[in-house]
Amino acid sequence: MKSLEQKDAPFNLAKDSIVSAVILDMVGDKNLKITYDSISHPDLMAMFFDKARSLGFTKQFKRENLGSVSDDHLPFLTVGIPALDIIGFRQTEQGIYPQYWHTQHDHIDKVSEESLLVIGAASDAFIRELDETLE
Repeated sequence: MKSLEQKDAPFNLAKDSIVSAVILDMVGDKNLKITYDSISHPDLMAMFFDKARSLGFTKQFKRENLGSVSDDHLPFLTVGIPALDIIGFRQTEQGIYPQYWHTQHDHIDKVSEESLLVIGAASDAFIRELDETLE
């Protein structure tokens, strides 16, 4: 596996030039509920949830800590880059939600335009606030 610091990478990013990482995963579900992941950077997670909720997305963003989610944000966290995982995945009494995840029933008909708009608006507002905070 190539390091981000190698010169022949598709883009030249040094680890110390990355301010933070935001992973958006499984965010298009019609019944969108974002997990408050306990592995994600706590300040970034709180900021994202606060921003989303201030936009009125309280149904999708509840501060229910559903435990840790091992996902694509871990490599960033491992090397000291603050990262968060915005993911619509959770365990329920009926099992994993969404139940069609990674099955033959995981089709485009499960995607919601409204959910994608919610995530897009929340992500945009979060990134703008983070950018202002870092200036």
